[in-house]
Formats: sequence, structure tokens, C-alpha cells
Amino acid sequence: MAVYLLGFYQSRLQTPQERKEQVLCAGFVAPGLSSEDMHFETAETYNIWATTNFKDLNTTTVSTSGFTVDTLQAALWALWNAKTFEEVRNSEAASSPI
Repeated sequence: MAVYLLGFYQSRLQTPQERKEQVLCAGFVAPGLSSEDMHFETAETYNIWATTNFKDLNTTTVSTSGFTVDTLQAALWALWNAKTFEEVRNSEAASSPI
């Protein structure tokens, strides 16, 4: 998670959309780091970092199981797909069967 936060914080790009394009791509490395600096606790977290373009996911491929890794993926997917937290919350409520 820290690499994504660093990426958004240190990005020299001007608009939020440009920053999302840069940071939410597979294998993103924050400015000042190299891929050798990236350390992962599990093979699963490495695979997510190395292969996931969050903009390519959809509601059927994002798991909300509560597992930490799934929650991170869901949060980054939501960041890609909305401009505000309210948009994410409202779209979730609209698609939730009650």
C-alpha cells in the first residue's frame, strides 16, 4: 500500500487522472525506488503488484471478502473508477441487492 501512497504523493503529474494512470498500473514503482526495492510478504501480493492493472478490473473480478489483500485491491479499483468517495459509496449502494 505504501508504494501507491508514495506514488500519488511524489508524482509530478498535474491532474488526478494522470496520477491514477501512472500509479495504478502493474509493476508501478514510486519515484526514487527500483523494482529491487520492492519487498512482498507473500507470492500473492507480489503477483497483484506485478500483474494487476486496476483500471482493467470490474465488479465481478474484485473480491470484497474482507481479506486484507482483497480489500486493498477493491480500494485501488474504487480509486480508479471514481472521482470521489461518495461516487464509490453511491454506486455500491445502487448495485447492492437489499
